[in-house]
Amino acid sequence: MIVDRSVDNAVVTATGANATSLKIRLESLKINEDLKKSALKLVFYAAPAGVADLLTELRRSYAELTFYPLAIARIGANHHALSLSVVDRNGRIISASDTRD
Repeated sequence: MIVDRSVDNAVVTATGANATSLKIRLESLKINEDLKKSALKLVFYAAPAGVADLLTELRRSYAELTFYPLAIARIGANHHALSLSVVDRNGRIISASDTRD
């Protein structure tokens, strides 16, 4: 199993400007050590929404792959470092060296 569920989870209630309440369940996931070992690092410039846009575009462009964002660091204004693991359609973890092709 690539991602295991941990015991950490919580339900929070968010209230919008129009006083509408929405319950949101948050779960913490435990990442497989093999994913961490195979992680690649992407360093890029983008507005904060650009991080989500990048992940969305990767998923759209490479539908046969599954992307696991492991961590993100904001290095500077609009400068980010993303730690990411990639798994192919057969469940094989793609090593960082294999992603250079």
